[in-house]
Order: sequence, then structure tokens, then C-alpha cells
Amino acid sequence: MPYLFRPGTQDDAPQLAALLKAIGWFVALEELSLPDLEALLRNQIKAVIESSGTTGLVATDESGNLLGYCNVHWLIDLFMPGPEGYLSELFILPSARGKGLGKGFLEQIISEGKRRGAYRLSLLNSKNRESYERAFYEKNGWVEREHMANFIYLIEQARENVD
Repeated sequence: MPYLFRPGTQDDAPQLAALLKAIGWFVALEELSLPDLEALLRNQIKAVIESSGTTGLVATDESGNLLGYCNVHWLIDLFMPGPEGYLSELFILPSARGKGLGKGFLEQIISEGKRRGAYRLSLLNSKNRESYERAFYEKNGWVEREHMANFIYLIEQARENVD
């Protein structure tokens, strides 16, 4: 099945909202009504479009149905010889999984990283996610770091929105 990868637009908000509801992974989003989620997504997509440090891509089928999306943030560290692309989101409709779409997103991201002169790409993946359990990233050349821990700090106003 041929896919079209392109930058996301605010017009994608309704289909992105449906995708996020379909995967059911974000409990905080489940509490939002569809119109509220679409409004949130429109604002976030606008921020991505306006940021030179973020790449937001969507994938559609030949009929224009949105099947997945990804966001990559290009980070500059003083000790690295080039930017690091942090893949913060890569989500695909359950019905579109296992058909090469995820691999296509990774190829797009790698290509963008090369264009930007990036040093490396990184991501976080929950060990209970289907993609981790079937070694999706490893099969596509990514290496899991053994000795790294992931820490987060929730800024006060955001704490009420996170489980």
C-alpha cells in the first residue's frame, strides 16, 4: 500500500484526534471531548509548524485517510558534533500496523536527520508497548541503551493533567 508522508497541518486535527482516541494510550486525552481535543491539536500543530526545531509528519493512504503521525525535536547539545533528533511521538492506527508504515516514518526521520547534519536520533519506548515487545526499533537498526535511566519532573501546572 503506498503512503504519502507530509508535514502535518491544522486541518489534520480531526483525524489526529480520532487516531489518538483509537489508540487509547493517553488517559488524560480520554477525558477530553472530541471538539476540545481537536482544538488542543490545532494549537499544538500550529506550534510545530512555527518551530524550526520540530518536525511533525503525518502519513495518509491514497484516499487521504490519516494513518499515523510522528514528531521529532531537534536538540542542540554543546558536547555533540551535531543535533540530536528526539522522536517523541510515533503513533499508527491499529488497523495500519504491520504494513511498513512505521518503517517508512523511520526512513523519513533518518533522511531529515541527515539533511540537518544530525549526530544521532533517540526515543523512549515503554517496555509494555507492542512496538517494544516485538522489537520494532531494534529490527530497524536502533539500539537500546542498557545503562540509562529515564527521569521526568512535572512542572506544577501540568501535574493535574498527568496520571
